[in-house]
Amino acid sequence: MRSAEHLKKARELGGSERAGVEKIQAMLQDLQDRSMLKTLERTSYAVEHKHTFSSCRGNLRITAEGVEFKTGDTDHSFYETYNTIRSFSVEGTAFQSARGTTRSTTSG
Repeated sequence: MRSAEHLKKARELGGSERAGVEKIQAMLQDLQDRSMLKTLERTSYAVEHKHTFSSCRGNLRITAEGVEFKTGDTDHSFYETYNTIRSFSVEGTAFQSARGTTRSTTSG
């Protein structure tokens, strides 16, 4: 990624009047975040969606707009946009999200 190389060099040189070191660091972080998101978007994760007394298997995908779980076993596929997710957590291989009173737990 040539733009990241140029930004790192500019940061090492102390930035400029229009783009200080902090701004350059923020630009570098933005590039890294975008790169990570693109990697996540290309990957589908095989996971288990846990229910109260059972579970189903499917694939979890992270997109630019939200989180998608697809399964053929039951009618438990869902898509949650980031603005509808009230909270989420990742612990080890478990991802948990809550939307209003709906809670989803997946592990892979």
